[in-house]
Amino acid sequence: MKYSGFSTFRDLMTMWDEYLIKEDSDSKINALLDGGEFILFFIKDKDIYGADENSRVVFAKLKNPDDDLPNGWQEEASFSAQNLSQTVKGSGSQHVFGVNDLNKIKIIDRDEAFDSLQKQISDKDFSIDNVTTNKDQASNFIQTQEV
Repeated sequence: MKYSGFSTFRDLMTMWDEYLIKEDSDSKINALLDGGEFILFFIKDKDIYGADENSRVVFAKLKNPDDDLPNGWQEEASFSAQNLSQTVKGSGSQHVFGVNDLNKIKIIDRDEAFDSLQKQISDKDFSIDNVTTNKDQASNFIQTQEV
């Protein structure tokens, strides 16, 4: 005997599980973006990066150099940013950028960074388990930035 109501109930349970997974990943992305003291967000080579205020200042000076800066300063200057795309997948890393990277960087706002990270998480090859393990990595990253 087939119960017609079971299929509908299972569909509702599946929808609820998918909703909870999405809400969990959304809250973790928000925690990462807000907890890392990131001011500058950008895309380079399809990855999303977040940088703090010091890196934002160096980036701005590289894009629009002051007349007061010494000659050759641009070649020596660098700024760092966290690869947020890799962080949400469980293996984030810090990257250093210089004047040669400027043409490959596209500045985005926080909402665009959120949407892009959310899209990367929803890729079929991605598992929510990676986001779960990332919570500790994100908090470790945030703690090391405060030191």
